[in-house]
Amino acid sequence: MIKFFRKIRQKLLTENKFSKYLIYVIGEIILVVIGILIALQINNVNESKKLEKIELGYLNRLLIDLKKDQDLWTSTIKQKKEQLNAIRKIEDIAYFNQDSIFLILDQVPSALVWNDFNSHQTTFNEMLSGGNLNLIKNDSIKIKLLELDDAYNLETNRVTTFKIEHTNTMEAFRSNVSFKNVALLMGNAEVLKPKEIEVINYEIRKDLKSMANDKKFINNLIGLGYNYNNQLKTINHLKIQTEQLIELIQTEINNRIE
Repeated sequence: MIKFFRKIRQKLLTENKFSKYLIYVIGEIILVVIGILIALQINNVNESKKLEKIELGYLNRLLIDLKKDQDLWTSTIKQKKEQLNAIRKIEDIAYFNQDSIFLILDQVPSALVWNDFNSHQTTFNEMLSGGNLNLIKNDSIKIKLLELDDAYNLETNRVTTFKIEHTNTMEAFRSNVSFKNVALLMGNAEVLKPKEIEVINYEIRKDLKSMANDKKFINNLIGLGYNYNNQLKTINHLKIQTEQLIELIQTEINNRIE
C-alpha cells in the first residue's frame, strides 16, 4: 500500500503536475488523520468497556457488602430492643419489687451484652484509598455511599462513648455481685446440699439487693438504656439508608445488563 502511494507521488512529480500533487498530499494527510482518529476511537471504546467492567465489578461487590450490613442492622435492631427491655425490667425490679430481686440475674446477660460496631466497608474503603470512587458513573450512588460512610463514622465515634458507659456499668455490677457465688450455684447446684444452696442464695440475694440500692449502678444502667435507645434510632436510619442504596445499585446493574 505504501509503495502504491509512493508511485503515485513520483508520477505526479515527474509529470510536473504540482497542483495535483499538492491536492494528493493533502488528501493523503487527511486519510492518515482519519486513520489515527479511527484508531483512537477504537482504543477509547475498548478502554471504556474495560472501565465499565471494573465499575460493574465494584458495584456487585458493594452490593454484597451492603446486604451483609442489611442483615447486621436487622439483627442489631432486634438485640437493642431486647437490651432495652432487659434494662427496663432491671430498673423495675430494683425500684418496685425488692422481693423479686433475684430475677435481676436473668436479665443481666441481655442487658449488658456488648457488640462493637463493625460495618462491612471493604469495597468502599478499597475504592476510596485507590482513588477509584469516580469509576462509579451514577452520581446518586456516589453521594449516598459518601453519606453512608459519614453516618458510619459518626456512629463508630458514638459507640466508643457508649462503650465507656457500658464498662462503667459492668464495673458497678461487679463491685456488688460476687460472680464466685453465681458460678458456684450454676455449676454445682445438683451436687450441693440444700443448706449450702440456701447459704449461696442468701449471699447472692444480698449482693443483688446491694446492687439495686447502688445509685452508681442504677444511674449507669439508665444512661446505658438512654444510649441504646438513641442507637436504636440511628441503626433504624442506617438500615433505611442501606436498603435505599441496595435498590439504587441493583437498578444500575440491571440497566447495564439489559
